[in-house]
Amino acid sequence: MVRSLYIKQYIFMKTIKLILVSLILASTGFAQVLTVPKQYTLNTESDFDKYEHDVIECAKFLMTTLVNQQTALRNEAAKFLTEYVSKSPTIKVELNQKATPFVSNPELLTVYLASWVKSYAAQNHINNKEEFTIRAANETLNYYTANKSKIGKVTDIKKFLQLQADGKLENHIKSHL
Repeated sequence: MVRSLYIKQYIFMKTIKLILVSLILASTGFAQVLTVPKQYTLNTESDFDKYEHDVIECAKFLMTTLVNQQTALRNEAAKFLTEYVSKSPTIKVELNQKATPFVSNPELLTVYLASWVKSYAAQNHINNKEEFTIRAANETLNYYTANKSKIGKVTDIKKFLQLQADGKLENHIKSHL
């Protein structure tokens, strides 16, 4: 009786392991494939319209890919996204040292910009400084938490993580915009 119970538990545990391994293998099979534009021009409004889908895909990729995965592709995507945002005549990203000092880290700045671009596109090209800053800060902090061991120490990040955990991040950001 006891032996049959052990056998059933053993079979159950093997089944669970098999399911977990299958899920992991399936998720790697669905890894996001991204094509970053190589030769592009960002001079006119139509140029920005032409590459909007590409920049949104880059933003999604940068926000969901761990910092130590696909680093060459992450670098290409970050370069394209940064150039798109910095040259855009309509996207006005809020970079405020008191509201979001953690953007001094290049990886976190990239995620912050990516979130801002996604928000801008989702809001039909209307800038909403307060809403986008809050959303981008939350998404950047979540990204940091998922990549903490790879990113390392970031100035003032603990304070902002605590504000987020206490539900006070939104008020803090609003008070500094």
